[in-house]
Amino acid sequence: LKFERTPRQKILDYLQLQGPSTIEDLAENLLLKSNKVRYESLRLVQLNKLEMKINPKLGAPIFSIKLES
Repeated sequence: LKFERTPRQKILDYLQLQGPSTIEDLAENLLLKSNKVRYESLRLVQLNKLEMKINPKLGAPIFSIKLES
């Protein structure tokens, strides 16, 4: 019995496999709406699962898995 992964889990799984990505990349590759990806990504940052950095060249945030220290 398999359950559908939540958008939040899809984002985490994708970033673990593919590395840092923008909201646009995540939405396109996961077939999710960008506003949903933005919301879930920011929640994951609040939960200390992801970190967000701004790329001045792209003018967009880049999300990556937060490394535990």
